[in-house]
Amino acid sequence: MLENQDSREQGLRRAVVQQYQTGYEGPRGGPAYKQGLGEKVSPRRTRRRRVSWPFLIVIAIILLALSGFMTARYDRPWSKGYHEHDIFDVAENAKLVVNNDHGKVYVHTGDYHHILVTTVTHIPRSQPNQPSVGADAHQVDSHTVSVTADAPSSDPNNVAFQVDLDITVPETTSLAIHATDGVVSVENVKGNIQVDTTRSNIELDNTEGQVSLATDNGNIELSDAQLSGSSALKAAHGNIDFAGSLDPYGSYDFDTGNGSTDVTLPESSAFHLNTTSQNDVAIDNDFHGTSVGDGQQATITIRTNDGHIAIHEDD
Repeated sequence: MLENQDSREQGLRRAVVQQYQTGYEGPRGGPAYKQGLGEKVSPRRTRRRRVSWPFLIVIAIILLALSGFMTARYDRPWSKGYHEHDIFDVAENAKLVVNNDHGKVYVHTGDYHHILVTTVTHIPRSQPNQPSVGADAHQVDSHTVSVTADAPSSDPNNVAFQVDLDITVPETTSLAIHATDGVVSVENVKGNIQVDTTRSNIELDNTEGQVSLATDNGNIELSDAQLSGSSALKAAHGNIDFAGSLDPYGSYDFDTGNGSTDVTLPESSAFHLNTTSQNDVAIDNDFHGTSVGDGQQATITIRTNDGHIAIHEDD
């Protein structure tokens, strides 16, 4: 075969062979080109997006909240509470009678001519279809409404049923409440109040009138109260804490077995103080005497076995 002697073709052939022998250097300015010029080549870094600390904290809080909700949702022994409402028209100076061995009782003031009873029932998850849990609320006469909680003591797994009562009454309503395991709270009522409990605290706030309060295993606390008549507070195994005023024409008994008695009275109070105890009990008396004030004096009697007694002056 005759070899092509064309000088242009021979030059082109030499260029192609040289290119494959030396390797492809890429476009001008590229990495291969720079490497051919002796420059150091390093891979291009990818810039990472930084996650801010506040964002991470928010995510952590959300996860913890969801975890707590799920734990509470599935660990608590009760199903969702069931609400019932009963409303009664009552005459002036109404009376409310409550019996609840299975939950809390909360009484407060509202519409002058109505008593509104809201029942919140908590049923164990093991007994979701328990039909006999709730409260029987009915009107005895034009003045009186009776409310009785109805529930078994516990389910087979020993999880107690609970019936909580939220009751709105006219301001001058008289109360007679019996409870066993739930706190009894009364607010803003200006009528005679009788409460007895077995294992419950008794709490009164901004009340006026004669009271008879007793608990076997609980505390009694009155704040901003105005007592009158023959009032008695007894905590067999608990403390009594009273802050308010006493009608000078009344008599007031504070009786604790193994708890302390703390009474706070206005500076202008007039009273005669009697204290009795089985043991040598320390008495703190800001009024510095047992006969305080001029004119008519309220009679205060405080009894205790081992508890501390304190009479404070509210200035």
